Amino acid sequence: MRLKYIWFLFILFSSCQAESRFSGEITIDVGKKRTTYIGQTGLSSNLPFPKSTNPNDVGDFLIFNPYSKSIDSVSFENEEINLFQGLFLDQEGPEAIGEFNFFLESSLGFVFVGNRNIVIKNPKSSEIKKVNFSSGIFGEKSDILLPGSVSFLLDHFFKGFDPEKENLYFFVQNIVSGEVALCKFNVLTEEMIRLPDFFDVDLVKKNENIYRSQAYILKNNLPYIFYDDDKLVLSYSYSNDIVVVDPKSLNYLTKCFDSKLFPDEKSSHHKLRNDMDFFEANQAMDEWDFDVSFGNLEKLPNNKGFCRLIRGATLGEDKNNPEIFIEIFDIELNKIGEANLTEIQPDLSTFFFAVERRLFFKAKEQPNENYLNYYFVEVDF
Repeated sequence: MRLKYIWFLFILFSSCQAESRFSGEITIDVGKKRTTYIGQTGLSSNLPFPKSTNPNDVGDFLIFNPYSKSIDSVSFENEEINLFQGLFLDQEGPEAIGEFNFFLESSLGFVFVGNRNIVIKNPKSSEIKKVNFSSGIFGEKSDILLPGSVSFLLDHFFKGFDPEKENLYFFVQNIVSGEVALCKFNVLTEEMIRLPDFFDVDLVKKNENIYRSQAYILKNNLPYIFYDDDKLVLSYSYSNDIVVVDPKSLNYLTKCFDSKLFPDEKSSHHKLRNDMDFFEANQAMDEWDFDVSFGNLEKLPNNKGFCRLIRGATLGEDKNNPEIFIEIFDIELNKIGEANLTEIQPDLSTFFFAVERRLFFKAKEQPNENYLNYYFVEVDF
């Protein structure tokens, strides 16, 4: 039997009145702060958001609840958020999934993608199938790794799935050489192939963060992947360039964008050397991490276009309170405008997704773990 929990919703009395700012050709409206009671769900507002599927157009999505060890569904109804408890995931035994970086739903059931394999679980029959990553991707036997989120702050949902053809797009990395490959995996046929290097190989190599001396530390520098309506879009956390690929013809176009609000790439990267001590290597990685960072693309509500967030640099400053910017693109991925969201509402965090005609933003301030504070943001152009 499925249990239903309702997150009781009410509006906080707050001075955060709706406000508009204009930049270029876009208008940003931020509504009042709202809060949702989540105490009955076993989740906490103070923890990072659970592993989740990419929300659909009305904001419905699935989450892996780390407390109940189940796949739960989240849905919006007007101002109310509902949580439905779903499939329990065994942690031990023959039906155990094991650790995974992200998951999604396919016609065959749930697909769980880990560091070294893909697990497909049929929720009706409980059948489990495991597919290991091919070591021949790099033309030789090698240790292959599929890292998790590109950016803990700016990459919350996996967006590389084509639900119509059931193709999964992701990057893998050769741990020994550091070489990176873009791969396509078909859930139905279990065929995995390497695609051409549409991305800027030199740019990725320049931002490599691997330390192999006193410890093995790998900072994920792989590009983001965003799939939507026969467009495969690659972008980077360290550059504002994007690559638009036609998966059928394999033709691609690289687009570059100017900004008056933030730099067009990270500038603080120092190549890690094996003669660095552990503290020095960590410091160099932190400098790279806290320089300007670009997020993955997100669809705007009503299929009007796309947007992405940019986290401003906080080198030597308060790491918890960076400026947050938004870039807006039309349906053809031409830049329409940009805005400083922090100037409009400093309580906006970088966790956001589309819900019908608005964007949902988690608030930075979460004073009570039983309540989730958030804002709705509308973008127009």
